[in-house]
Amino acid sequence: MSLAVADYSGQAWLQGFNDVGVAIFGMSANELLEIRVSFSFLVEESFIPTLLSKGSLSFRVQRDHAQGQL
Repeated sequence: MSLAVADYSGQAWLQGFNDVGVAIFGMSANELLEIRVSFSFLVEESFIPTLLSKGSLSFRVQRDHAQGQL
């Protein structure tokens, strides 16, 4: 999953896997996909409890090179 995280210093786009979805949204990637495919009108409602919520995050980062660029 891709998600944008922002604070007072700016915004960053992050990539995460199923465990991130469970931790942030309280549901698995398969459940999120099922909502998106079968009940597209519920997608925003599924995210409302998470949107604009406060929390602490820790990151493990890795520099990625794609097509000769960072």
